[in-house]
Amino acid sequence: MEDDRGRLWLSTNKGLSRFDPQTKTFRNYDVTDGLQSNEFNSGAYHKSRSGEMFFGGINGFNAFLPDSIKDNPYVPPVVITGFKRYNTGEAEGKPIIEKGISAKQRLALSYKDNILAFEFAALNYRNTFKNQYAYKFEGFNDNWIQLGTKHEVTFTNLDAGEYTLRVKGSNNDGVWNEEGASLKITITPPWWKTWWAYSFYGLLFVGAIFGYIRYKTQAQAKELALKNRQLEQERQITERLRRVDKLKDDFLANTSHELRTPLHGIIGLAESSVADASAKLSERMRLNLGMIIASGKRLASLVNDILDFSKLKTQHLAIQQKPNHRP
Repeated sequence: MEDDRGRLWLSTNKGLSRFDPQTKTFRNYDVTDGLQSNEFNSGAYHKSRSGEMFFGGINGFNAFLPDSIKDNPYVPPVVITGFKRYNTGEAEGKPIIEKGISAKQRLALSYKDNILAFEFAALNYRNTFKNQYAYKFEGFNDNWIQLGTKHEVTFTNLDAGEYTLRVKGSNNDGVWNEEGASLKITITPPWWKTWWAYSFYGLLFVGAIFGYIRYKTQAQAKELALKNRQLEQERQITERLRRVDKLKDDFLANTSHELRTPLHGIIGLAESSVADASAKLSERMRLNLGMIIASGKRLASLVNDILDFSKLKTQHLAIQQKPNHRP
């Protein structure tokens, strides 16, 4: 049936509903609001001239003036009424109940508190079981989450950090306290995740880098010193070889010079003996002197080659160009 404001009243098997076509919203009533039953009979309705409405059900009928049905305008305060935590380090498996949580605005917890359970209430005492709730956990989820009539929420394994639990609630007629209640929660990290621990890690990292650089520098210095020693040893060996080579060359040069004089003397005497006509030499003697002269000249030629080689090494040999006469 339609009332004087254009709202529609509909009887159902789950109570009485009021529909507002302008706002397109329903308001539902049940036995807790004074109905004879949640179940109504089909066609059992009537509206009097005065506007009073009658709806019949299985336990009688309800009669009311639509304008006399007023929603509860009371905005209920919202209070966090209970908090318990499960701490893995203190009483594992047993809840730790915090007292006086409704008076606190901030709560400090440990990372070991891996399960947090909160209870809250909207202080509306008319049909309290119809009170509605919603929460938002800032720092974890910034969206409002509707709980319906459930008035508790649980969080598990939260990371260390800052959080804010916000709770809002409504009375039995859906009038919300948008401000609600809030509680700031700080979860302290384990010691290995604190700022001074990270500072220590940073110092260790810097020290490791410094130690590595120092190690590499010392290793490079040792390698360079080893190379320098090897170069010095090679230089000393080269210098010794050069000296030995010079001694060898000097020995060959001096020996060659020393050999040239007696060789030329031998060759000269032999040639002089062969050229002396007055000397009576046998044919065999002449052959022997000829062999001495030839051998002496060959040996003198070898000595001259040795001297030329010594001059070539000391860069004192002058190269003389001659035309190449082809036969």
